[in-house]
Amino acid sequence: MSKKLKNALDDLLDSIVDTKEYKNYKKAESEWEKSKDSQKLLSEFVKARNTLGIYKQGGFTKIKTQEKKVEELHRKIKEDKNIEKWINEQNNFQVFIWEQAEYLSKKLKFPFSKKPSCGSGGCC
Repeated sequence: MSKKLKNALDDLLDSIVDTKEYKNYKKAESEWEKSKDSQKLLSEFVKARNTLGIYKQGGFTKIKTQEKKVEELHRKIKEDKNIEKWINEQNNFQVFIWEQAEYLSKKLKFPFSKKPSCGSGGCC
């Protein structure tokens, strides 16, 4: 990589880090990291969801019980303001990055990156 290109990319990264989208995301992430309860809740949800997937694949008998557990934890996650803000700001930053990638694609006349068809952050 040429020094000129590296310097330009470093300037671009500095500009991205200076955006409100990135700053809001990092602030929300920091708040989430400070909340042990929010971290524990999200961890419990991921474990329960993964267990449900294993139960479904293996044909286990406790699927309904596990589905209820996942639903209850999902409800609690939706009520947790730290998690909600962190996910929302993460999605906002991802949309911002997709917009920049779309701009690059148009300028380069090459498909640099494609925004998901659902148009939102995270997994469709």
